[in-house]
Amino acid sequence: MPEASADAVPSAMITGATGGIGRAIASRLARTGYRLTLSGRDGATLAKVASDLADSDAELQVVPADMTAEDDVRALARSHAERFGSMDLLVLSAGTGTSGRIAEYPMRRFDRQMSVNVRAPFALVQECLPELVLALTRMSARSVIPLVTMSRPGETQWRA
Repeated sequence: MPEASADAVPSAMITGATGGIGRAIASRLARTGYRLTLSGRDGATLAKVASDLADSDAELQVVPADMTAEDDVRALARSHAERFGSMDLLVLSAGTGTSGRIAEYPMRRFDRQMSVNVRAPFALVQECLPELVLALTRMSARSVIPLVTMSRPGETQWRA
């Protein structure tokens, strides 16, 4: 179990918890005793992830959230704060990406990528800062982990 202050078991929020990397991190943290807020777009898939983690005995909360919707992003942060009070680890694993020729690349796809990959993580850090600072004052804060995945080797995100 991670080192924690005497008054609290560490907690973490994981966005993109239904996907490969986010799901693997959720599994690892659950096995090490973190209290977790798991988030993703699909509530049914989140429920399946929580069910898969049930044998870990970790305290879990699932909060479906669309990272393109600022109200969802802020509600996610509030939900974690109300449930756990502080946040030792924020894992920003939600993300989206597409590729295409710049000349034909639709701005709506570009806007979605910026919303999910840049705006939502910024809003989450902003909203979670009080809980992260609280954990830091307990000397238990781990970090904020932004996960960035790129295209397959040899491919580019956008092509001219």
